[in-house]
Amino acid sequence: MLRKFVSNLGLLLVLNLLIKPIWIFAIDRNVQNAVGSEEYGLYFVLFDLSYVFSIFLDLGITNYNNRNIAQHRQTLGKYFAALFQMKAGLGVLYLILTSGFALFIGYRTQDLELLGILLFNQFLASLLLFMRSNISGILEFKKDSILSILDKSLMILFCSILLWGLDLQAEFNIMWFAYAQGISYLIAVFVAWLLLRPYLSKIEFGISKAFILSIIKQSLPYAILILFMSIYYKSGTVILDYLSPGSSAVGEYAKSYRILDSVIMLGNMFVALLFPIFSNMTRRGGDLNEIVQISSRLLLIPAIVVSTLCFLFGSEVLHLLYPEASERTILAFRVLMISFIPISFVNIYGTLLTASGKLKYMIGVSAAAILLGFSLNFLLVPENAELGTAIATLSSHSLAAVFFYGIARSRHQVGLGSKDVVLLVCLMPLAYGIHISMAAMELNWILEVLGIGLVSFAFVWLSGLLKFRELTLVLLRRDSSLEAHIEEEEEERGNRTENSSPH
Repeated sequence: MLRKFVSNLGLLLVLNLLIKPIWIFAIDRNVQNAVGSEEYGLYFVLFDLSYVFSIFLDLGITNYNNRNIAQHRQTLGKYFAALFQMKAGLGVLYLILTSGFALFIGYRTQDLELLGILLFNQFLASLLLFMRSNISGILEFKKDSILSILDKSLMILFCSILLWGLDLQAEFNIMWFAYAQGISYLIAVFVAWLLLRPYLSKIEFGISKAFILSIIKQSLPYAILILFMSIYYKSGTVILDYLSPGSSAVGEYAKSYRILDSVIMLGNMFVALLFPIFSNMTRRGGDLNEIVQISSRLLLIPAIVVSTLCFLFGSEVLHLLYPEASERTILAFRVLMISFIPISFVNIYGTLLTASGKLKYMIGVSAAAILLGFSLNFLLVPENAELGTAIATLSSHSLAAVFFYGIARSRHQVGLGSKDVVLLVCLMPLAYGIHISMAAMELNWILEVLGIGLVSFAFVWLSGLLKFRELTLVLLRRDSSLEAHIEEEEEERGNRTENSSPH
């Protein structure tokens, strides 16, 4: 079972690495270029608004279901119907809350048509995740891996046809983009249902109040944490649009954020890899500091190098993707890309705190990050537009990173050594020095990027900051931790009797 899990997790990562960059740079970018920054900006801010409120679509149901089905596979039919009914009810609540908030902050009636489609798309995305939680819960990992990229693959197909494959009289508009996403989600949900249906031999309808309250009680702290982190991650665009109505500021900000979104995918993969390790080690004991230090270096080295390169070559990168990018957008991009560094800290140390159940601290820090982000946005956006939002975003992530790191160091005695800190900091002036030297030779900027990358790699290798054996250690530790986790779950499963029911 361990070999099956590990091999299919690798398949999941490979498939997402192939599909997501195509979606971000070939489709999403060209859609913005086709419709313009102002129209795309409206889509972007309404999408972020729908994302912030999307926690009300789930309230921890998906995680609860995945854990429960893995432990009690025979309850799949019984729990599926009850939880599906909860999802449907939460969908109505989500629609009312998000639409009401949009009207409250002043969105026009004509904007609600696009928002309605995006809300429906978010509901379908949440429903797809719920379906996948059942499929992965019964250990059908290959099917889950395919489903993880099916919706984006369909979107790439449909949007490619709309953008380049048809000789249409009308110009491409943002509503087509939203409808293409909705159709893709519908097909993916239907395919997930077809894959899941053979395992649902008996579906029991009906749901009890006690069952609902039990799930909400178990998942509420996680739901609050996810909500708070979603707010400080995504609320900046909503405030930017609120303070700059009718302008293209949100669309310009989206150009920068799209690139940040593509690189933090690396951090998200680390979260998926590290969470089971940290969960097992905090429960069973072990040398957390060793695995935390190695993981920190593995993620922070590319984060620092990429952030520095984007800061140095921000103009070249944005003009390559968007020839009409303004100077303020380029400056916002440079500031925003530095956020990759604190986000990487959050990915490591926030994951450790979540795995060890330190949710109270994380909720408090996330609330402080929200307050700082809101304050800076309202202070800076009126004069600086998207640059103000970029500064607020960097500040919020930096605050969270500092406190998550401090709490993890205090509670678990983990963190980077002084030598590692010095070497990591040296990466930035090293890259700048190489840039100055190569610029004097008037080389093409792409050659400069390659040169800085190669010298940085040589530096971390020769300084001992990173060794290939450490990557091997992470993978071996992950295997042994997962194996111990699986053995423990099987032992608990053998001794546990079912004592809860949705009826």
